[in-house]
Amino acid sequence: MKKILIKMQTKIPIEKPQKEDIKRISHFFIRENYGTIPSIGEPKLEGEKWNVPINANYPRVLFNHVKQIPDKVRFMSFKNLGKLELSEKGIVISKPRYYEMVGAIKKRLDEIKVSVEKALLKVAADKFSLLSFPDHMFTPIQDILAWLILEDTLKLDEFLFNIHDETRKEKYLQNIKILESVKLVKNQNGLILPGDPLIEIEMRKDLSRTQKLATALTYFYQNGYENLDAISSFLGPHLIISAQVYRESIECNQIIAINEKGFKEIINESYTDKSKLSKLPRYLLQLESINLLKPSEKFENSWEPNPEVFSKIIGEEELIAPIQEMIIK
Repeated sequence: MKKILIKMQTKIPIEKPQKEDIKRISHFFIRENYGTIPSIGEPKLEGEKWNVPINANYPRVLFNHVKQIPDKVRFMSFKNLGKLELSEKGIVISKPRYYEMVGAIKKRLDEIKVSVEKALLKVAADKFSLLSFPDHMFTPIQDILAWLILEDTLKLDEFLFNIHDETRKEKYLQNIKILESVKLVKNQNGLILPGDPLIEIEMRKDLSRTQKLATALTYFYQNGYENLDAISSFLGPHLIISAQVYRESIECNQIIAINEKGFKEIINESYTDKSKLSKLPRYLLQLESINLLKPSEKFENSWEPNPEVFSKIIGEEELIAPIQEMIIK
């Protein structure tokens, strides 16, 4: 009976409704069409119609992976996910589709994920540069930088001549452009030369050639974090796993531990290729070895953020402040 009354209230126009009436009509309409998470903002009468922003207090259940119970709930405040338009008489004349609302929330969550990954790359570039990769991995950034460190110049036609896979050729060309964007290399009509930052690294007598490669990669991560897709394809699970640990701690506003089961859930959510699950112990030990994750002192087979790196991420105001503003404490 209550539901029928609510529907009637959303559809029976009120003669010249006031702002509070518009709020009530919009509230019932949103509950009926989008569920309990979205909410309304402040209605504004513009011309002959009311514009009502749609917001959301999105619940983030912070799960205690060690105790296997929900630890606490935080709410992420998302503003202006869409809008309702109502006539002067309080009739809804324009609304977002349900899938558009779902997509808008997903986009905000993705923005948080990307911001944490960028901040982590920026502050922990030196640690990521220490990761070693198997010989069979396709790592064009590393290939190009290593070639220039050893050979001084790279003739693009000759370099690509023995690569018969067109997709791989295209990847090399894309990565050269990315290296150009951070000034590590210069492309002079197909002759790839070291850029000024790489020349400075090469001139350092205190570094071995492997250390020069690591330093060049550090520079790339610190200055190329906006090219997240390229770096993600390079670092893969190492970035996804470590960023998730830091993200949960940021949202919880304290350092928290995640156990192996929690990490398996992260891999399952991120990859359709389940073979990566068998590599999870290696990923965790590698991240531990470069001091991005540290074993928890409280819980067995659990890892948590490096407190120093965590503090640096929190200090990345441009990237992290917008996330912290969304968290309802």
